[in-house]
Amino acid sequence: MTSKNLRILRPKLAAQKVGLSITSVNEMSRQGLFPRAVQMTPKTRGFLEHEIDAWIASRVKLRDSGDPSTDPILNANLARV
Repeated sequence: MTSKNLRILRPKLAAQKVGLSITSVNEMSRQGLFPRAVQMTPKTRGFLEHEIDAWIASRVKLRDSGDPSTDPILNANLARV
């Protein structure tokens, strides 16, 4: 990937892209269940769009596998209940 293909999405836009809340995106990122944020300035961070696209593709692959027991997100949520 060349640098001209890189795009950083602020948390709000990243959350909108995947249909989750900003809080969910941040928590999942901290848990290693969503791409890690890139620190842009001391108070600003964002997510690499191509990593979010890969995460979306991985969610589709999990859906298509038909085996929800292999889903780390569902398993992480079940562990907290």
